[in-house]
Amino acid sequence: MRYRTQRAGSGRRTGHSGCGCRTGHSEQSRAAQRNAARHRPRPRHRDLGGGSNEHSTVGLWAGGWLVDHATWRVVFLVDVPLIVAGLALLRRIPQPTDAPRPRSPDVLGALLAVLGLGALVYAFDAGPAQGWTRAPIMAGAFVGVVSLVALVLTERRLRAPMIRLSLFGSGQFDAINVTTFLFDGALAAASYLMILHCELRLGYTAAQAGAALILEGAMFLVVAPVSGRLAARVSARWLMVAGMMCVAGAFLWLSRTQPRDGYSDGMLPGVVLWGLGLGLAVTPLTAAVLAAVRDVDLGEASAINDAASRLGGVITIALVPVLIGAGHRRSLADALVHGFQPAMIAIGGLCVASALVTAVLISDTRTAGLRVAPHPRIQRGALPECPTVTIAQRREPLPAGARAARSG
Repeated sequence: MRYRTQRAGSGRRTGHSGCGCRTGHSEQSRAAQRNAARHRPRPRHRDLGGGSNEHSTVGLWAGGWLVDHATWRVVFLVDVPLIVAGLALLRRIPQPTDAPRPRSPDVLGALLAVLGLGALVYAFDAGPAQGWTRAPIMAGAFVGVVSLVALVLTERRLRAPMIRLSLFGSGQFDAINVTTFLFDGALAAASYLMILHCELRLGYTAAQAGAALILEGAMFLVVAPVSGRLAARVSARWLMVAGMMCVAGAFLWLSRTQPRDGYSDGMLPGVVLWGLGLGLAVTPLTAAVLAAVRDVDLGEASAINDAASRLGGVITIALVPVLIGAGHRRSLADALVHGFQPAMIAIGGLCVASALVTAVLISDTRTAGLRVAPHPRIQRGALPECPTVTIAQRREPLPAGARAARSG
């Protein structure tokens, strides 16, 4: 497959975009689609957008095919049967035997979170097109910041808050969420930017753009299980650092791609390195989230980390037009000519920043705490409370006191 030169304003329709963000969630895709629709030349490009999970080796191509032959709106309907299947599978998961903590709806916290994040994303999304000094943009940024500050103050006062701020008392947990925000944000922005580059500069259709990144997902599927086994034997932290630096190197390589390059010597090395880095980093990062808090807090900790991932993707995708220099007087296609390479390098810098945070602030130490008693059908007994141990130390024999507690 060869790149085909596509100049902005040539009058040829290049197709649509199949955005392959790591998280693959609609809020990121919708923000990206609004940016693309606002800046793309009309009527040469009908629909720029679409979304699929890059961890699927066929999702990117399938999403692009749907965009090519229908509209990007159809892509969101693919989620419906997946959600139904997930709900059906939930019925087979055994219920925990521990009595849950009392809960009450945190309506005020939810409203403040939605208002704060929504207003900030609006400001980031509309700022490049309308101008950062316009009153609606400045008002959106102000409302967003004030709402998020109010959210923190409100959550501190509530007895049963939506977000337990005590979880952020762990420096390890804070560092993991910062890493997730930076790394997942970089992945989302790079995926979106690569799709734009393939379609608006290289002349790919949406299906071809998705197919160009399939090897990334395939490489991830191959490497991730190996990375999970390695994390139990070596430092999970340095696996994450190595993976993030691989992804940064991949973005640096991909930033050099030009319409005259062939796929094998242009995109292919970067795509494979991207998948290798993802495979090395994602599994240890997930394990680090589980190791940063007590087992009784895993649900809330996982939800917070997931929100950090989504937020990073939404914000970085909304800032893509800023990175490439697009605005109300300059389309995405025109801006990509000179803005694609520095934007990809800047996104790679986010990966380097996440690697630095990981190397300096994240350790391989497991937070002490009681383990949740598993369902008897899964395991016969629960482990007792144990002191803080490292991953390597878990393979060592238990102390005499712990052995006595287990036998008792």
